[in-house]
Amino acid sequence: MRSWLALMANTPYIQFFLTDVQAVVVGDLASVTCTENVLSAAPDNSVGVFAGGSAAATNVFRRTSAGWRLWIHHASPVLSGPLPDQSQPDDGGAS
Repeated sequence: MRSWLALMANTPYIQFFLTDVQAVVVGDLASVTCTENVLSAAPDNSVGVFAGGSAAATNVFRRTSAGWRLWIHHASPVLSGPLPDQSQPDDGGAS
């Protein structure tokens, strides 16, 4: 939680849009997979300057006597942009 507190305290604006959400509950465990789409403002509060990215996330929750609690969170960046040209065989950098 400290890492989340540090992130939120030092970010003037951050917004999450969740897409591709799927949830499964089995007994006292639940898993939620989704794409986390993040939009944040520039550190110097420049008007109209935003940065964004996406991450594929998996969250596992455990039901306790106090209710559902986040047990594990993992996210990996989703890369965007053009794919490398697959028509040319990779020569391993040899000239």
